[in-house]
Parts: sequence; C-alpha cells; structure tokens
Amino acid sequence: MYRSTEKLRAHDVPAYAEVDAGYFEEKEVSLVLALLAVIDNAHQDIPLAAVLHSMVWEMTAADLLIRYTIFGVSFNVSKMHI
Repeated sequence: MYRSTEKLRAHDVPAYAEVDAGYFEEKEVSLVLALLAVIDNAHQDIPLAAVLHSMVWEMTAADLLIRYTIFGVSFNVSKMHI
C-alpha cells in the first residue's frame, strides 16, 4: 500500500490505488511531470517541448521546429506568443 492511501485512511478517508510498474509512463503523468519541470525552470527545452506538443497545446513537430528556429537554441518562454 502506498503512503498516500495510508495517510488518507488514517483520517477515515476511504482510498484505493491500483498501481502497476508503468505509472510514470502514463501520458497524463508524464505531462504533469513535464509541466512541473517547466514551472520549476522554463529554460528546460525537452519538458517544454513535451508540454507544447501535448494534447493541451497540440503543437505539431513543425510548429515546434519553427519556434525553435526563430528563438534559437533555447526556447525563451517570455518572448513566445502561443
């Protein structure tokens, strides 16, 4: 049992989690982790590209390439108009 379910149950909150080994490979979890990485440091290109290419922003690979070409080696989020 995971610590979070144990803590919830300790406060009389019913909780159940069915987790397999591939939890962090799920699309939604990967997206949230990439988004948190971008929030932590917006100059991380790979998590930023993952977020922009996700189902949230739906940028195509071509869109990312154009922005990468325009803004140089690193995406500069403050100058991007998405």
